[in-house]
Amino acid sequence: MVWPLDGDVITEYGFAYSEVYGDWRLHPGIDIAGERGWAVRAAAPGTVKRVSREEGWVVEIDHGGGVVTAYGNLGEAGVRRGQKVAAGQVIGKLGDAAHLHFEVRVDGSAQDPLPWLKPR
Repeated sequence: MVWPLDGDVITEYGFAYSEVYGDWRLHPGIDIAGERGWAVRAAAPGTVKRVSREEGWVVEIDHGGGVVTAYGNLGEAGVRRGQKVAAGQVIGKLGDAAHLHFEVRVDGSAQDPLPWLKPR
């Protein structure tokens, strides 16, 4: 998979203490630093499974074989449900959170995204 954003990883996948919730919980992806308005790209070719508004826009892409990627904290989504996308295609722009939350799920289970991404 290609990197969806050019920034550095600021939060890794794994269990961490949440100051917000006061407990230990799984951070099911990685956070990649960026700036508002930076282009976010599809990590691999696939079909847009979901576009929703949560804490910013979230785009999910189905890559087949049970593999889905999710892109959170978008300020705007540039794709729609059912749309085919290519690896590296811009799917949205980063929002005010100044980082992209990126997940890889296999058959619904969160995986560490780093082994899936090409070395830089």
